Amino acid sequence: MGKLKNQSIVVAVSTQQNHNRPPRTQKTDALQSAKISEQDRFLIDFKNEYPIDTLQIEAFKNTFITKELRLFVLDEKAIYNIPRFEPSHLLISNDPKVNLDRVLTHIHPKMVFADGSNPPWSISRWKKSCQKSKVPFVSLREHGAYPINL
Repeated sequence: MGKLKNQSIVVAVSTQQNHNRPPRTQKTDALQSAKISEQDRFLIDFKNEYPIDTLQIEAFKNTFITKELRLFVLDEKAIYNIPRFEPSHLLISNDPKVNLDRVLTHIHPKMVFADGSNPPWSISRWKKSCQKSKVPFVSLREHGAYPINL
């Protein structure tokens, strides 16, 4: 059975107007010399470089990953530029306002699905984009459920 795996996105908030950073402290140097993951090191360096007050990591819940399938759900938020994630299948939901030609050249899915939450005119436009890119397209509104072997 498949396992839902969430990607992460980082939200950084700055309220400082002055971009002058204080000198590094002994505590910061100790953190950098400790054994920490590459992602943690990146976040520490990012926070040290920019005037960041709050750094919050949130789950990105638009992915479903198994050994054979890497499904990405493109929804109304229209976020599709996810580092180091190459989906095998794309599900379009809730009528995102995107240029699908641009999305297809960026993520290269093997197949695209559009669910019933999208209006028919958007589905028609996306179908043409997929035909142009030679990517199979399935409208779940027209064809109903589509079986995928996991």
